[in-house]
Amino acid sequence: MSDDYKVGYGKPPKHTRWQKGQSGNPKGRLKKQPLSQHQTLRRLREELFAATNKEVIVKDGEEIRRMRAMEAVFYKLVEKALGGDLRSIKFLMELMKYQVNEHEEWQFLFMEILQEREKDMEKKYIKQEHKEQKSKDKNSD
Repeated sequence: MSDDYKVGYGKPPKHTRWQKGQSGNPKGRLKKQPLSQHQTLRRLREELFAATNKEVIVKDGEEIRRMRAMEAVFYKLVEKALGGDLRSIKFLMELMKYQVNEHEEWQFLFMEILQEREKDMEKKYIKQEHKEQKSKDKNSD
């Protein structure tokens, strides 16, 4: 090659060009480091906590209520259990057995939910009986 080589656009100086057989990225792209089991569980807990602490709107019969998503799940579970769904009863009992032993505040939460749902179910039952009684009275007249 001659000394009259011109440096310019698309023509870098010869001493800065890649050497033959040399990669432009010798280490390559760094691989993503896998999460440890502890990090994975922590992230899962954080996401679960965020998802279950969101406020949701629940329609309970004619009443519209705001509550946390976890509360809505518990209400639904308790409602199904009170309705006689055996899977829900079994799951609720297992959950209570585990959580009540671990956390006293859960015991109170479960008891409050159970009592409130029982009252709600009783109200619905009484309303239903009242409607049936009214319809019987109208039919007998």
